[in-house]
This record gives sequence, structure tokens and C-alpha cells, in this order.
Amino acid sequence: MGTIKRLVIMCVAFIGFFISIDGKNNHVDGVKEIKEVFENVYMVGDASPAGWDITNPYPMRKSSSDPHVFTYSGFLNAGELKLPLESGTGNWDCNYLMPVQNGAGINSKHVMFVSKGNPDNKWVISKAGIYSVTLNTDKMEIKFERGDLICDNIYMIGDATAAAWDISKPMAMRKNPANPYEFVFAGQLNAGELKLPLAKGNWDCDYLMPTENGAGMKKKDLMYVSQGKIDNKWILTESGGYRITVDTKKMSVKFERDDFPYDGVYMIGSASPAEWNISSPTPMVKAKTGIYTYEGHLNAGELKFPLETGTANWDCDYLMPIVGGAGIEETRIQLVAGGNPDNKFWIREGGDYKVTLDTKAMSIKFEKK
Repeated sequence: MGTIKRLVIMCVAFIGFFISIDGKNNHVDGVKEIKEVFENVYMVGDASPAGWDITNPYPMRKSSSDPHVFTYSGFLNAGELKLPLESGTGNWDCNYLMPVQNGAGINSKHVMFVSKGNPDNKWVISKAGIYSVTLNTDKMEIKFERGDLICDNIYMIGDATAAAWDISKPMAMRKNPANPYEFVFAGQLNAGELKLPLAKGNWDCDYLMPTENGAGMKKKDLMYVSQGKIDNKWILTESGGYRITVDTKKMSVKFERDDFPYDGVYMIGSASPAEWNISSPTPMVKAKTGIYTYEGHLNAGELKFPLETGTANWDCDYLMPIVGGAGIEETRIQLVAGGNPDNKFWIREGGDYKVTLDTKAMSIKFEKK
């Protein structure tokens, strides 16, 4: 009886073997291999746009043509990342997709399903930037491709700025025409808080922020925050002149204290060659540190000295006389942040002049030739 049972089992095994190799497919005809299809995949971690908000993790986009493929295209900060499979529950013990080893880099392509978040493996994004992430849950593989962040605009807002907290009128940083990753601000700031929105008119825009709230001006690392989900700000402890340089390729910021941080001094007004063209004010020549000169014709009319060019910004900082309507005998000037009050020199007689301006002594000299 035992021999008959063994023969039956062997026959069934051989039949199964022949069925499995019959044809090109590795399954019985009419029966497809069953693979799990995930309804949603999300991103969480300080590298992700959501930060560590498990209640609102950031959704990956599901392919319309392949239910196993999910993608993300956007900014990732330097930090950690894992992929929860649910949202809105605030539940850290949900199911996840994770790397097979904790601390895996972006070149580690293998993905595993983890029930209830244990073990707690995470990818480590070592360099912030624009990433294209493709997840394939059929192959259980992930691919990271990195680029650099290029911004159209970077603004400044906070009570440290002249804009205060008016998101509709933040202060624009100036983009370096020779370097698309670099933005510069040179001007006066108050003691107070500061952050960098990438758009105006909407508090839920994207931002550049310090990696920790309350950071001082020595903290150079930047993080990208999607839709203002994190509200980190710098704190400036002193009012005065600042030069701020943002590099979105290096994701760094540099604060420099300088009583006169401006790149140049310009002239505008009906007395100047530029007249009232704020986009192209007449440049003065930098003779040496702190000394600027102009030699040429001035018309009879008004004159003031903006401290930026090419921005078409009437609300920039200026050098102006102490009193509006001052004549060429006036030697005192003052730095006026934001151009208010709007004091101007009055050139009573047109002609050729030499104008010498000293930004350290805050003095000016008009010499009519």
C-alpha cells in the first residue's frame, strides 16, 4: 500500500513538472501570477516635502499605464526617507516600502515590504537637489536621479525685512546673471526673523529655510520646504547692513555684516543722464573703497542715489540728502532704506560737474566746472 502511494505522488510530481515547463510561461494556462498592487505610496522623512508628518505624508504619483509604477519629481533635502502605504491616520505602525538595509544610499535599488514599520530602514539622501524617483512595486526596485535646484525668484520676508510679514510684497533677492544658482541681497535689515519664499502672494508656497528653527547667521545649510509645511526661520540679532548670498546648487547661505554692503552707487532723477529710468540708473565710478565719483553733465533738476540697478525697484535703498530740496552746497548724506522719506538734491543750474561721494564719512561734494 505504501508503494502505491509513493507511485501516485511521483506521477503527480512529474505531471506538475511537465505542466510547468509546457510553453513559454511559468504558470498553468489561464492562471496569471498574482502580484500585490498598492493603491497609494507616500514619502515621509526629513528628506521629503512632508518632513516627518506621518499624518500627511507626501504622495507619489501613480502611473496611469502601469499600476506598479509610482514616481516623484521635485526637491529632496539631505536627510532620511521611507515610503508609508497609508495617509491621514497618524499611524507610525503602518506598512511601508523600505530599503533592504538601513542607511541605504540613492544607488541602492532594492525595495522590501515591511509590515507595521519594523524594521525601521530608511534611505539616506546625502545631497539635496531636484530628484526624479521611480518606484516599481512589480520588480520591487527604486531609482533615484539627481539634478540641481534652479529658482526663478527668491524673496525675503519676516520682521527683519522692510516687507515685514506682507507676503504680497516680499523683498526680492537679485539673481546673478552669470550664475543661475546664486541670488544676492545687499541692504539694510532689522533685528528679527527671516525666511525665503520662492513666490509671493501665498503663504503656502515653497520656501528655502534653515535646517533648524531659530538659526543664527552662522548656519549655512539650506533646506527646501514644500508648501511651507515646516516654518523654520533665521534670527538676526543686530540691525544694520547685510550681504546675503544664496547658492541653490550647494544649498547654502552666507550672511555677512557690512555697514555698506552694496555693489555700487547710481544716480537717478531729472538732473541725471538716466533721468527717471530706475531700471538703468547712471552708474558712478568706484575710485577706491567707499569713494564713488561722477564727472559729466547734470541738468537742472532733482537727483538722488539708488544703490541697486537692473531691478526696476523704486523701493530700494538710497543715499539722499538729510533734507529734501538741498542744493549743491549740502555736504551731508544719509542712507535711506526703502527710499522713504524721498529726499532729493536740487540742481539749480545745469552744466558739467564732478560729484564725489564718500560712503564711510557719509558726505558728498559737488564741483561745477
